[in-house]
Amino acid sequence: MNREKKQFIFIYILLIILVILLIALTFSVLNNAPKKTNISPGSVKSLNVNPYPNTNPKCIFNVSLEDYNNLVKAGCQGGYTQYNIDNVTLDNTKLKITVVSSDKNQKKAGIIINDKKVLSKVYNVAAVKFYITGSKLFILDTNNNKTELLAVNPDGKVIYSLQKVLTEEKIKDKAFTKNGNKKSISSSDLNPSSISLAEGQFTFQTTSNACAEGKEVSGSTYKVTYKNDVFSTPKFEDYVKCS
Repeated sequence: MNREKKQFIFIYILLIILVILLIALTFSVLNNAPKKTNISPGSVKSLNVNPYPNTNPKCIFNVSLEDYNNLVKAGCQGGYTQYNIDNVTLDNTKLKITVVSSDKNQKKAGIIINDKKVLSKVYNVAAVKFYITGSKLFILDTNNNKTELLAVNPDGKVIYSLQKVLTEEKIKDKAFTKNGNKKSISSSDLNPSSISLAEGQFTFQTTSNACAEGKEVSGSTYKVTYKNDVFSTPKFEDYVKCS
């Protein structure tokens, strides 16, 4: 009887130890479990990857490149105007080109090529012109008193940006001086009407309105050459003399 009592006590102690271990294991699992984060529906922002705005159908126009380049103002005011240019082909590959302008600084304005935005903030359609030279599409943008020239290949990819080159190269213009030092050219120093495109090259001129100050030159002429998708650094050609 004494032996049976000892066995009973031993089993009882084992049961107690087992219960304690189960309780400890339960607490450990609960403490290490990932906590749920409550996110209110209002704090989740949906990502809108569609580059095209919701434009009134009356303000969407299908035009040729030639007709677009002859525009003097947008077809609609007070919102978006969309132009689909439907006749651009490079190396037998048709490009899907859309120009979306906005006179209210709306965020989806810009130039979209093959469903990808390549240029933002088109305020004035007359300040954007398209030119085809060889197998490349050149886009001249003079919105916001700055001059940008982009080159696009048959795949619809932007392979050259004049603004980016000027920012990176920090070209010192011989015609410009500031506190005795030559000034680096920026996109606001270019004469937009001076852009001249030819096969394998283009030229542009800087302007400082120096003629009004009685100086002999108003800026400089630069040349950029290219072959395939490789463009040279702008090279000084000559001064732009005052007439």
